[in-house]
Amino acid sequence: AFSVLVRKYQKSVHALAWRKIGDFHIAEDITQDTFLKAYQRLSTLKKPQRFASWLYVIAANHCSTWLRKKRLWTQSLEETNSAQLEKATYSGYVIEENERMTEETQREVVKKLLAKLQESERTVITLHYLGGMNYEEISEFLGVSVAAIKNRLYRARNRLKKEEPMIREALGNFQITPNLTKNIMREVSRLKPIAPSGGKPFVPWAIGVSTLAVVFLMLGVGNRYLSRFQKPYSFDAASEMTVELIEAPIVLNLESKPDVRTQLGNANALKSSDGLNQQPDPSEDMAKVTPAPVDETEETTIADEAERHITLGADATTESGEHLAQGTFIFSKTDTIFTATSASTRGIIPQTDPSPMYMLSSYILHHNINLFRFPLVVGDSWTQKAGWDSQAEITLEGYEQIEVSAGTFPECLKHKTVFTDAEAGSDLQSAFVNGTRYLWFAKGVGLVKMRYEHSNGATTEAELLEYNAPANTMEYLPVQIGNTWTYKWQNDYREEAVIERFHITENLGKPMAFKAAKYEVKINADNKRVAHVNCVLTPKVGSGETIQLSMDNFGTEGLPFGYAAYVRGVTVRDATGETLPIEELDRVRWSIEFKDTSPITLSYRVLLKHDEREWPPGPDEAPYAKEDCVFWTGRALFIITEMDNIKVQFDVPENWHVSTPWNRIGNKRHQFAVTDQSDLIESFLLLGTHAERIAKSDEAEVVLAIGEGFKAAADEIQGTIEAFLKAYTTVFAGTPNGRMLFVANPYDRKGSMDGGVFGRSISVLMGGTPNENNRHFWMPFVGHEIFHIWNGQAINFRGQEYWFSEGFTEYYSRVISARLGFTSEDSFLENLERACELYLSKQGALSMRDAGKNKSANSDLVYQGGSLVAATLDVQIRKLTQNQKSLDDVMKQVYREFGLTDTPCTMDDIIRIVSQIIDEDFKPFFHNYVSGTKRLPLAEYLGDAGVDVQIEFDEVLPDLNYVLQQMLHINSLTQTGGGLIIHRSQSGGYQDEDNLIGINGIPVKTFKDITKVAKDWNIDDRVELTLERKGEKIILPIKLGGTSDKPPMVFSGVNVTIAKKENSTNAQRAILAALLGYSR
Repeated sequence: AFSVLVRKYQKSVHALAWRKIGDFHIAEDITQDTFLKAYQRLSTLKKPQRFASWLYVIAANHCSTWLRKKRLWTQSLEETNSAQLEKATYSGYVIEENERMTEETQREVVKKLLAKLQESERTVITLHYLGGMNYEEISEFLGVSVAAIKNRLYRARNRLKKEEPMIREALGNFQITPNLTKNIMREVSRLKPIAPSGGKPFVPWAIGVSTLAVVFLMLGVGNRYLSRFQKPYSFDAASEMTVELIEAPIVLNLESKPDVRTQLGNANALKSSDGLNQQPDPSEDMAKVTPAPVDETEETTIADEAERHITLGADATTESGEHLAQGTFIFSKTDTIFTATSASTRGIIPQTDPSPMYMLSSYILHHNINLFRFPLVVGDSWTQKAGWDSQAEITLEGYEQIEVSAGTFPECLKHKTVFTDAEAGSDLQSAFVNGTRYLWFAKGVGLVKMRYEHSNGATTEAELLEYNAPANTMEYLPVQIGNTWTYKWQNDYREEAVIERFHITENLGKPMAFKAAKYEVKINADNKRVAHVNCVLTPKVGSGETIQLSMDNFGTEGLPFGYAAYVRGVTVRDATGETLPIEELDRVRWSIEFKDTSPITLSYRVLLKHDEREWPPGPDEAPYAKEDCVFWTGRALFIITEMDNIKVQFDVPENWHVSTPWNRIGNKRHQFAVTDQSDLIESFLLLGTHAERIAKSDEAEVVLAIGEGFKAAADEIQGTIEAFLKAYTTVFAGTPNGRMLFVANPYDRKGSMDGGVFGRSISVLMGGTPNENNRHFWMPFVGHEIFHIWNGQAINFRGQEYWFSEGFTEYYSRVISARLGFTSEDSFLENLERACELYLSKQGALSMRDAGKNKSANSDLVYQGGSLVAATLDVQIRKLTQNQKSLDDVMKQVYREFGLTDTPCTMDDIIRIVSQIIDEDFKPFFHNYVSGTKRLPLAEYLGDAGVDVQIEFDEVLPDLNYVLQQMLHINSLTQTGGGLIIHRSQSGGYQDEDNLIGINGIPVKTFKDITKVAKDWNIDDRVELTLERKGEKIILPIKLGGTSDKPPMVFSGVNVTIAKKENSTNAQRAILAALLGYSR
């Protein structure tokens, strides 16, 4: 019976041990020792329902014992020389990925990447993904609310989102020794259980009865969940219901740490020196105090990790007093790390300086990179992904005496960071990020000096002018509220030095979590630009005494206060109606001290004025008002906190629709259940008298919210979407249970379309009414997003495989459009030409698979390259099976195996399925063209469908984006059949709807025409643009701008021509006809 408990908990115990001691195989030994100790002491367990908590304490004690012994003879991973860890860095992984790094190296990579997380996040993500524990189990183990666990996992995923694909793939291969259970039970057979103190001696059946009792209590009436513990470690581990009876939280055997409520660093870790030049003894840094092991028989309570959220305000002026910028910076501080997590800044950005606003943000902080790791150990080095996709290697080099305007400071800790591989948007900005940065910190003072040696030879230097840190601490960065610092900094790009002032404004502890949240949104017809929001929040008992409220500001970079700029009248009342005092932290966050557990009510108003200004992501993703409706995003409407069980109710006029992607609650007209906090804010909403339709195919449905200007086209839109749904149902031979929202409204910009996607919501603004004649303009975007109901939502991958989830989706949106008759054969071939040109212009530098790590920057490889993999596979499968099978059969099998089972798919699964369908090993195809950088033989493969592919490579021309934005000051230019339409560029002297038709007397009709004309341009040259404005032709003189003498030159692309062969065979013509749906 005891073996059942071993099988159930061995992964959780092993995950904990690996996280604590850092060695995968030694963690197996500790796992075995833990279960042996538990078996011996089973009779001492007073409450069998607390077996899991009791087992966890035993495991933690074994880890602490091993760590104490290990320090006597070896260094920890963090204390190892940086050269020894080179192959464990993420950059090492990328370089050697195609050479198949060994499993041990992968484990080291994962450890270093997980080290990016705060300790609380690292523990939770390890137990969840490696230990197979669900939210409730982790909550019971750690004594933390389920909402806190979910929030930590959400933050961890965000911090690791760029590396998550590699981590998923690596963790998917990690397995503990298959015979571990057998080994443990073999040793168990040799042990004698310990009799309970003061009790009678054991008889042979006693331990069996005791074990059976524990097993029964732990497993309840069934063990149907045990099978999931046999799966590989995976980032896609299911979070399922369980029948655990654990009730008591426990105490982890955490090592002793200094008080962290107001201080940064470890004063006890550094030995004081009697002389200015005497260096502290590094050996003292390694000394820690470890408490005695906890008695596993005692009922204990876990101490949640002390995490502080520190807010620092900053403002910058020139030395002569001219205001430059101001902002707020948020830090997270735990017992193990100090990390910058977010920032809100505003100010003027001169084009001559690549990083001008703050010394703090531009030169010192990179979000989610650990500025410190505790304890501070001289010689310690770590590598992390830093800002602008750079790699950062941080080293604590030693101690030096520093003299600055604020005084002379002995024994300053020297902090060195080397940044490489930055991609910051321009060569100048990248050169400013790349380089070597030195920071010097003095005890009880903080940062006293900075020197940043940039890779382009420029240097930025800063010194401390004055400071106020009155607390008598010995910390290298004291963060008590009220501490202030003033610096002067300058670099080679600034004519005048900058004075920058920092001050600590808050230092907050554990936030309160809420077990339920019910929002009510009221909008009146006579004032529809105001949303009145009330939210009743029910606290979780014991989750904290500080209510922290905030608004998500993703996509509002550079806008003062983001979405919160439109929020008014934030109030919070307790259950008696008494108003609670609110501390406004930085206009985007609010804090309330509250020690009660009764519900509270949050109230506020949101003004819909977002459409009065340009919105960075585009007008389709910001709230707007039309004559018949108002469009909101969850980010702009909802103030959020740490909460579960979310419901939203709308109070609107009787004749209004409320269109959302959420599921309605019963028959309640405007009340919805929201999956989680992410689902709340990652949503679009349309409210008003617009038309609402439902397009449906089996269990999948799309809510159509169609504005007044498009009501006449409602049938056209619904028919198109339903046709896609039914066609995709045929492709996959089934339909998942999914719901999406599609919002369509008129756009006041002729010939333009803006489209955006939040979660399960699609928003489209289009210049011109949707109809059969312009389907080619809007239909591919819609078809692409709807296909994601299957490929991307129902079918998920263990690692990122965007070449499949995005590339195959792009292909099917095009080929199904042709099969449905929405686009012609000629249009399909033209799109195929365009995909080939975009793919070939970027092919060779990265594999399609690697390109997915930054799919936005590498969209030509991911979307177009992936679509060409799909197209060539489709043709080859048809050829090799005499047109009896196709890519549709692959999609059916993928959906059958993974879409209906919630099992994560892998690239190997795709290869296996393709090979099975054609009865031929297709691994070399994927190895060469997807994992590798070999060029797809497009002419050969597509030629088997009876089409001729001609490829011609073009010349090197100026970068189009640089020419438009930097030189011509054009922010948005749309290429249409009738010309080049200018938008959002009033600062350059243009007007919306200006049609650019010539430059210096040379006609221009395409983007390439512009780059050809700009080939010999220089900064400060003058050119004449010919524009059509309201029917009149005007000449607009422009002085060229820029940050370099000449525009950067790039490979301009490829010219591809695809046409049907005149001498194609019957078999080739049959393949093309079947592919496009003419016959099957």
